[in-house]
Amino acid sequence: MANFKQQTKATLQRQESKKTKIQTTKFILYVAAIISVIAVFSHVFFPTTDYEVANARSAHKKVKKERDNKFTELRDNYENYSKGQISNQDFEELNKALLETYFNLYDESNLKYKELNSAKQDAKVFYFKNMNVFLYQTSVFVVLFILSILFFISLQLIEYKSLKRAYQFCSFAFMAIAFYYLVWIFYPKSDLPYFAYIFTMLGIAIILTIAARYFLKWLLEKKSVIFIHKENFKRLWYFIINITPNFITDKQKKEQYVDGYTKEIEEFKIPYHEES
Repeated sequence: MANFKQQTKATLQRQESKKTKIQTTKFILYVAAIISVIAVFSHVFFPTTDYEVANARSAHKKVKKERDNKFTELRDNYENYSKGQISNQDFEELNKALLETYFNLYDESNLKYKELNSAKQDAKVFYFKNMNVFLYQTSVFVVLFILSILFFISLQLIEYKSLKRAYQFCSFAFMAIAFYYLVWIFYPKSDLPYFAYIFTMLGIAIILTIAARYFLKWLLEKKSVIFIHKENFKRLWYFIINITPNFITDKQKKEQYVDGYTKEIEEFKIPYHEES
C-alpha cells in the first residue's frame, strides 16, 4: 500500500513537473517573441540622420559651395585676363578682392568641416554612426541570441536523443555567434595583435555562452519560480476572499481562522525535487 502511494505521488509530481515546465516554456517563448519584435523595430523610433549632424552638414555644404563659386570666379578672371578681355589693373583689383573672399571662405569651410566631424563623433554609438544604425545592426544578433535560447528550451521537451543533440548544437552555435558579435560591438578596441584580439573575443563569447546555458538550465530545472509563486498567491487570494469571511463574522472563531490561514500558507507549493 505504501509503495502504491509512493508511486502515485511520484506520478503526480512528474505530471506537475511537466505541466510547470510547459508553462515556463510558453512564458519564455512569449517573452522572447516580444523582445525580438522590440529589437527589430526599435530603430524606427530614431532618425536615420542625427539632427545636429544634419545641421552641421548643411552649414558646411553651404560654405563649401560659396568657396567653390569664388574659386570659379578666380579662374574665370584669370582666363579673361589671359585672353586680353580685361586690363591688368582690372584684373589685379578683382583678383585681390576674390582672393580675400576665397581665403575667408576656405577657412570658414575648414571650420565647418571640423564642426561636422565633431557632431558625427557626438552622435556615434560605439562604432556606429548613430542610434538608428546601432539598434538596426545589433537587432540581428539579439534575435539570433533569442533564437539560440528557443532552441535550448525546445530540446528540453524533445525525447529523441539524436534530435536533442542537433538542437543542442544549433543552440550552442547560434548563441556563440551572437555573443561573438555582441562582444565585438561592446568590447573596446585593443592594442592586441589582430589574431590575439579575435581569439580573445571568441574566448569571451564561449564563456558567456556556457554561462548563459547553465543559467537557462537552472531556470528550467527550478520549474520557474514565477509560476510557482503565481499559484501560491492564487491559493492565498482565494482563501482570503472566500474563506476568511466565514471566520471573521464570528469573533469566537478568530483562533480557528488564524490556524486555517497558517495551515494554508504552510501548504504553499514549493519547487519539486525528486527523491533519490
